[in-house]
Order: sequence, then structure tokens, then C-alpha cells
Amino acid sequence: MNWVARFALLYLVAAAFFAWGVASVTFQVFPYDQMKSVVDFVRGDQDEDLSIAQKLQNDLGGTPTRMMRQYQPLDGEKFEDFPLTGVTARRGVPQIWIAPDAPPAYRLLIAAFDFEEAFWGAILIDPQGRELHRWYLNAELPELMELPDTEEDTLKNLYGAALFPDGSMAINLQESAGGLIKFGYCSEVDWVKQGIFHHVATPTEDNTAFWTYGGYQGDLHPILILIDAETGETLREIDMADVEQANVRIPIFDLRRGRRGDQATHPNHIEALPSDLAEAFPQFEVGDLVQSYHTTNLIFVMDPDTLEIKWWYSGAGDGQHDPDWHADGTISIYNNRYRSDRRGLPEFSTIEQIDLAANTHRTLIDGADHNFYSRINGQHQFTDYGTVIIASATQGRFLEVDLETGELVFDFVNVYDRTDGRALHVSEAFVLDQATVDRWLQTDCSTIQSQGDKS
Repeated sequence: MNWVARFALLYLVAAAFFAWGVASVTFQVFPYDQMKSVVDFVRGDQDEDLSIAQKLQNDLGGTPTRMMRQYQPLDGEKFEDFPLTGVTARRGVPQIWIAPDAPPAYRLLIAAFDFEEAFWGAILIDPQGRELHRWYLNAELPELMELPDTEEDTLKNLYGAALFPDGSMAINLQESAGGLIKFGYCSEVDWVKQGIFHHVATPTEDNTAFWTYGGYQGDLHPILILIDAETGETLREIDMADVEQANVRIPIFDLRRGRRGDQATHPNHIEALPSDLAEAFPQFEVGDLVQSYHTTNLIFVMDPDTLEIKWWYSGAGDGQHDPDWHADGTISIYNNRYRSDRRGLPEFSTIEQIDLAANTHRTLIDGADHNFYSRINGQHQFTDYGTVIIASATQGRFLEVDLETGELVFDFVNVYDRTDGRALHVSEAFVLDQATVDRWLQTDCSTIQSQGDKS
């Protein structure tokens, strides 16, 4: 075979491979899934800044670099060790600080605790900072993706958590992690729902169901899904493409800003207006849904029955999360200040309050006062004590601020290596009343776990 024939043969083979590659991407046939897995691994999460060596170290069972955060307290001397038992030998001791005049609150913290039994978990601590109970939130289940929970390239990032009155919780580990899981108070698995979900798990007022997003966070039009809390069955779906079509005179969804060719909207929260706050919002109905679109800095309220967009606001947050309703007729948001570096602003997050009547917003908590910054993720909860408890996800830190004085009353760092200022990712925090805690503590988990072992 002369050189011309060899060249022609090589050209034809190369052309065939190229054509098959194009067809694979276009029609998502073999080896599309394999190629996508490689690309997703190399790229990692859109906000992840790790080398391939660090990713391999994480995914082969070493240091959980994909869930490692950088944070060094400005006043490290005030902290005390939090004796978290049953954790892997590789992690350090968490640090806790509670102000002498802190409210007598019971706090439930959900985070990457790196327990020996599960990478993700939750702990309940009393007003003195002592652990009362824990949940092992093990997502390495046969029904879902069995890859380690430390692998963030599978997007196993525990972001959404719905907490129910009996101490059970449904968790959302993002997209290709494989689905939703509901755990009982004693860490037993109540049900597993396969599928693609992301960001949120917000209970309805009667706690019989919860809202989440279906599909990928990069989808232009998300799907709102209502899940039965008892069975995991889908009760309802709302396609935001239909919402856009139902509101053609309100072009707020044309505000799109892509990153890396996707993430045009990046929805991250759904919360229904409860009946006890309805009087403060006469322009809405009980059950109307407030949503947050991270990419376009958009907050809006819609009627889930008629699909009518009733109100919208943009500019209170930059890549914000977690809009919450309040009895004074305002909505608070967790303002990540995602693009602070691009805007030349100090890298601090804030908690903002939107006054719907005046169509204005103001800062309630300035992160500059407390060295608080989480560029992505994050949750906040207003408490009955006049405080706000905050999950600063990418600091690996929980903090609680008194709204009247502006002072910190609680600080918890999920330390991995104190010397290097490394901490593990945190997800969400709740402040609970004593009656709820007392009721939970009456449960004998040894009996439930022994019954599970026999089955």
C-alpha cells in the first residue's frame, strides 16, 4: 500500500471517528455517557478550583478535597473543642463558641461531618453546646449511585433538607447523585426516590409533602415537583416553560445570563406562603410560591394553580439563595454576593430584607461585621429568639447573629485541619423549641435499629 492509500485510509478512519463523536453528542448514544463522565470529572463543579491530582485523591478515598473549604476564624482563641465522636481519623476536631448571653436554643446542624458510618450527617446540640442526637445520612445506597458520598463530580452535595415534626428528614444530594432519600429520626431509610433533582427540599405547611426541582440546574426551564413526604411519590409537576407562556406580558424570564454555555437561570429555592403569614401579604394567596433564580438575581412569586406571576424583584441579591417569608410583609434572602470579585467589592455575603410594599431592600446582616462569606450555596433561618442562624457553606461554618444588637451569639466551625484553616462543607441549620426536642428524645433508637438489623 503506497503512502497515498495509507493517508486516505487514515483520513477515512479519523473522519469516521469524528462523525461518530458528533452523532454521539447530538443523539446521546454510545459513548456519550462515558465521554460526559470524563468531561464532568475533569471540569468538576462549576465553582470548583482543584487540580486533577486533588480530585483523584478525593475520589480514591483519601482527603475529601471536593468538600474542603477554607476558613480561619479571626479570633480563634474564643473557640472550644466540640468533642464529635465516631468520625474518621483524618479529620480534626470541630470548634464551637456560644456567647454567655446567647438564647437557650437547641440547634440542629447538617453538614459533611465525615462520620465513620456516613460522610454526611446531622447533629442536635443543646443550649450548652452538648450533642444530644445525631443522624447518619448515608447516600451510598444500591438504589442510587453507589460511588462515595465524597465525590462531588457526581454532584453529591447535600444542599436541600426538609425537616419534619417527627425528626425525620428528606435530603437532596443534587442531580446525578441519583435521587432523594428520606431518613427517619434514627437514621433508618424510609424511602428512596430515583431521579434527577437539585437544590431544594422545602416542606409544605402541613408537612405532608415538600417541593423540589427536577432536572438539571443548568436547564433553562426547571420543573417544580411536589413530593409526598410519606411515600416519596410525585404529587404534582409544574414546568416553568408553561409559566413563561402563561405570562407573556411579563418578560422577566428573558433576563438570562449564561456561564460556560449553561446556567441561564440556575433556580435554587421554592417556598410556599403559609396561612399564618397570609395576612401580611394581602396581594398573595396561601400556597403561592416564592422562587429564586441565582444567575439573574431574580426573586419572584407565582400562583401554582393559575401559573400567574404576581410579583418580582431583581437586584437585592447577587447570586442569592433562600428567600423566606416574614410576618412584617417582607422577604429575606441569603445574598451570596457571588460576583463580588468582578464588581471590585469586598468578598462578604449579606442577609437582605425586601420590602414588597415600598419596593426597596436593605441589609440586615453585613458579612463584613462577622467575616462571613459564602460565594455559593448557603441557608438562613430567622428564629423566635430574634436571631438569624446562617449556614456559611463555603466557610464550613455555622453562625448566629442577634438582629437587635448585631452581635454574634453562636459560631461553629466544621474543622478538618485547624492549622491549615481547612473545614468541611456545611449545609443547613435549624433552631428548635424544647418541646420538640423533648419529644424526639423519648424515641428509643436502639429498638428501631435492632428491628432493622433483623429485617
